[in-house]
Amino acid sequence: MVSVNLGSSDLFKPLKIGKIELKHRVVLAPLTRNRVTDDEIADVKGDLVREYYDQRSKKEGTLIITEGVAITTEHIKNLPPIFSIPVYLNENRDTWKPIFDTVHANKSFIFLQAWWGTLAKDQTEDISSFTKDKLKAVINYFIDAAERAFKDGADGLELHFANGFTVFNFLNPFINQRTDEYGGSIENRTRFALEIVDALGEKFGYDKFGVRISPFFRHSTEDIHPDTLATYAHLVGELESRRLKGKEVAYIHAVEPRALEADGSVNKEWLHENIEFIPAIWNGVVIRASNFIEENEHAANVVKTNPKTAIAFGRYFISNPDLPHRLEKGLELNPYDRATFYTKGPEGYIDYEFAK
Repeated sequence: MVSVNLGSSDLFKPLKIGKIELKHRVVLAPLTRNRVTDDEIADVKGDLVREYYDQRSKKEGTLIITEGVAITTEHIKNLPPIFSIPVYLNENRDTWKPIFDTVHANKSFIFLQAWWGTLAKDQTEDISSFTKDKLKAVINYFIDAAERAFKDGADGLELHFANGFTVFNFLNPFINQRTDEYGGSIENRTRFALEIVDALGEKFGYDKFGVRISPFFRHSTEDIHPDTLATYAHLVGELESRRLKGKEVAYIHAVEPRALEADGSVNKEWLHENIEFIPAIWNGVVIRASNFIEENEHAANVVKTNPKTAIAFGRYFISNPDLPHRLEKGLELNPYDRATFYTKGPEGYIDYEFAK
């Protein structure tokens, strides 16, 4: 595949995110890659993972968002095999510091995606079982992870509120059947996510945190609940309200619905769904994740339309470690090998060629 030359597009203009300034808007999306140890408390495979992020941060001013990193060991063993997620605890804290240092040596930036919870299968997670004390404990887990990450040199954390994991399930009207202040109304269903944002923002500064959401994510073949759009509009509106008070998160990272088929294909029935309501409400930075290689001219157009937009690339950033360079110059792209997305070794991970 040959990409469109996007070097003259706004995709290669600088963008300020929090206190950092990107040189361009081509972002490495958070990607579970399964390159973790087999220890009881899983950790990333240091040199292998460091090389992977080193390769993809070579172009100065690139934003790297890491794979999801669990902030506790809870639920880890109940996840499907492809979700072999590293855990960020004191026991293995030093593993990430060399990765952060390597990205910074390339004069690029890195946000650690912080993740908590489990993946509900067919909408079965009973979030009503979480006590209020438990929810407070979870907020403290996020605080502890942030303290470790910032000490190790991370530029920020991306809060993973998307894709069917537990915080997403509080937002989902189908799943959240709680009858207390964390369920029922739109305000109540967004409360837990906002409490996490506020606890972190007040302690460390809001601009050190991004928020990832997937408003139209489907667990299986369910319809989207009629309250979904209103729920996420309220959540985004609350973040905008904080922004207007000087409490602006670094970005909102939104997964577009057409990128959500399990095999990566586009479901034409979902094309009427979109995230345009987010930049209509939120006047901060939006990172958009979708099918933007196949629709690369669309990537240029959305960035031009909203100057506070960046684009997250996943599959083709896996197979093209120098993807920003290739998009800027209109160079041919390496195809990706889906069979090696979730394997354990270097094949399909650090062996893709750079452009000659």
